[in-house]
Amino acid sequence: MKKTLLFAATALAMLASCSQSDDLNNAPVVAETNQAVEFGTYVGKTPVTRAGTTGSITDDGANGTHTLKSVGFGVFGFYTDGTAYAANQTSTKPNFMHNEHIYWNESGTGVSKWEYNPIKFWPNEFANGNVDDQDQAATGAAQHGLVSFFAYAPYVSSASGSTGITAMSDKTLQANPTITYTMAKNGDIVDLLWGTAGTNGVTATGSAQAGTTLSDATEVKRDGTTHYVVNADLNKMKTEGKVEFLFKHALAKVGGSQVGASPKNGLSVILDVNRVGSAEKGEDKPTETKVTIKDITIECTRMDIKKEYIYPEPGVDETGKILNRGVLDLATGKWKYTSSDYADPEPGVNTYKHIIAAEGSTSLWSTKDAEINASLAEPTTAQIASTWSNIPDGVLSSTATNVYKDETNPLVFFPGTKPTLKFNITYVVRTQDSKLDGGWSEVQQNITKTVTFGEYVKLNNQYNILMHLGITGVKFTATVSDWEIDGTDTDGDGIANATEVNLPINVQ
Repeated sequence: MKKTLLFAATALAMLASCSQSDDLNNAPVVAETNQAVEFGTYVGKTPVTRAGTTGSITDDGANGTHTLKSVGFGVFGFYTDGTAYAANQTSTKPNFMHNEHIYWNESGTGVSKWEYNPIKFWPNEFANGNVDDQDQAATGAAQHGLVSFFAYAPYVSSASGSTGITAMSDKTLQANPTITYTMAKNGDIVDLLWGTAGTNGVTATGSAQAGTTLSDATEVKRDGTTHYVVNADLNKMKTEGKVEFLFKHALAKVGGSQVGASPKNGLSVILDVNRVGSAEKGEDKPTETKVTIKDITIECTRMDIKKEYIYPEPGVDETGKILNRGVLDLATGKWKYTSSDYADPEPGVNTYKHIIAAEGSTSLWSTKDAEINASLAEPTTAQIASTWSNIPDGVLSSTATNVYKDETNPLVFFPGTKPTLKFNITYVVRTQDSKLDGGWSEVQQNITKTVTFGEYVKLNNQYNILMHLGITGVKFTATVSDWEIDGTDTDGDGIANATEVNLPINVQ
């Protein structure tokens, strides 16, 4: 369902070489020096969220976002010899790499590459443990030299609140590596990425290395059908091979925008003119009417948490909470939450709040998370003081329009939660009329609507929102009523309360 864009990543310099041909049979032999472990990456084109401290992580840096090259990523490596890496293992610590910083070295000479220090090498004991100088593939019955790699981005040297990553598993911990993520209360949302298996290099024997899934019967399937494949149980690769990560967005995004070759509008708006119910066809917007948006505020007032995500023992669904923190397992992609991670909503305190404003919306302009699309935005005072043509056409009745000019801080949620969102929108309806002072009528309206989300959100998924603005034309009708008689016939002459005039009066 989601498309990916290949990330241009070249190999690290090879530190392995081949010796002179053997004197006896002229067959090639394997050098005694091990081969360096190399990395490649690409980022799934799914939700665009925040990265580092102020930007989104994508491959191409479109729309002002950060690339993975600019923020780097961290890797945890586990060497398990001939034993396959087990989901939820408690016997091996990260003995090969612990939060290794993989960074992009832009040399400017066409040899740019991913680098890290110190360089690590593949175990040569990748088959039966006896490397055969006469057999470059070194085939054997038993499999050894297994190494598993798990990654996250953006890289942090130590956990801190500035990147949303507030803790990570220790180098001495015999368990899956984990990252603790805390939602920023100031709205500066950080895009947390999780590394799944990409297109890895083949083994020295020529076998494909697609990675494996690390799950068991108790694990929740993140996309409802299958688990993601990770870079577990990899062997020594051929000299051009790389451990490649396909980074998934570890959070779920509601609304927002999505960049790429075919951008999708995560938050759109359309105008319903005289529309009654979803089954009725709306009318086209009159050409002399323009509807522009000053600001939109989206707040999460509460959320429910699916019981399978609650740790250590799943119980019943939690309802009506606000979830501020969670722990992501980098081996399985499973989020887990404890009772200390969620709390009852606090009036006036809202971690999940998203403001999209136009420049003319002075009250919210300084605190906005994103700017409104220029074709929809309420114009500035200078524009309004000019001419009708300088006011944008605004919201259309025929086509849903992307709300954003450039998304900055989106609205994201932890997987396994179901939010209740309160929408508040301020918009202005103008109708051109030369008979009015100023040349048009102008009515501002502020509408609030609360909606409970339809499902528990999932990792790496974006959920679209289409807002309907309804306007109803003012219509007139008229009829002429019969004359009404005031009073009743009190004297029995058949006329109700008539004022009697005698011309002349009769005298007895």
